[in-house]
Amino acid sequence: MGVQETGPVFAAPTCFTPFPVFAGKKRVRTNLGGVMVRGIRGAITVESNTAEAIRSAVHRLLSTIVDRNGIELERIASVVFSVTKDIDAESPAFGARQMGWTSIPLFCTQEMEVPEGLARCVRVLIHLNTDKSQDEIRHVYLDGAVVLRPDIAEGG
Repeated sequence: MGVQETGPVFAAPTCFTPFPVFAGKKRVRTNLGGVMVRGIRGAITVESNTAEAIRSAVHRLLSTIVDRNGIELERIASVVFSVTKDIDAESPAFGARQMGWTSIPLFCTQEMEVPEGLARCVRVLIHLNTDKSQDEIRHVYLDGAVVLRPDIAEGG
């Protein structure tokens, strides 16, 4: 009697959690342990391409987002900044680190250039571990950046 060879064995994951289901506009909750990763968007225009102006704008934008959403810094998973090509005197991540955001992964990139795009703009996407629903998230667009998303923005 020989050993019978079989193909690879595949098992379905035992801890599979389905994504939330949406029925029309009503959100149907699934059992996800109460915490999800949500995105918080924000943007601000910068007065000039100087390190001081960029740092000041980043401080104001992040402080406003944290205040309006009641964020505890240890719940932030990561942050992505983008800047228009006319901002290069300092990285927005440097301003965030000066605020004490030293343990949070920060990433910066240049915003895609589009015709008639907003000049001197810093945008941010904060990935937050939270039990808040999407409707409870407060996006923040300040100064000239309010024109980017007036439909969801809470200006300053």
